[in-house]
Amino acid sequence: IRAHQVGAVTAMVLFRVDADHRAGLGHLQRSLSLAAALRAKSLESIFFTQADSHRGERIREFGFPICTHPTVDSWTDQDAKATLAAADHHGCDAIMVDSHDVEADYLALLRNAGRYVIARDDLASYPFPCQMVFNGNADAPQLAYCSSSGDSVFLLGMEYIVLRQEYQEKPPGEVRQS
Repeated sequence: IRAHQVGAVTAMVLFRVDADHRAGLGHLQRSLSLAAALRAKSLESIFFTQADSHRGERIREFGFPICTHPTVDSWTDQDAKATLAAADHHGCDAIMVDSHDVEADYLALLRNAGRYVIARDDLASYPFPCQMVFNGNADAPQLAYCSSSGDSVFLLGMEYIVLRQEYQEKPPGEVRQS
């Protein structure tokens, strides 16, 4: 994702992401990689996630602060209120959400509270109420993304893939025919 597109909006981004036995660590790792790229553009991030020493340790390894999610079900109205409270507490104008379980109503609650909402999505399963949606997968441009707010920016395709820094710096390898 191009950090300058978010840079005019905020100096602090709250990442709302969970990692558990169902979702694995992929969403968290992707968010950590994006936060690292934003940090390189002088944008700070904080993570708001479930309380778990393994997740917290991973986030701290990357040098990001973490605040833990209260014991409410993820991606509910109650969760959205807790996310907004964390964003208020930490001075975050932007909230980045990455989960297959999030739905349009959740994103709309965040946006209607005055936040700049960014969704990382793989599925295009509903019209998006947020200001920005990105999907770095190769098939993303062919998916039926649409905006319920009429002003969503869609960043789709491989040019928006989120890679860990060590993969970004790796020199191109030789492709061998099998």
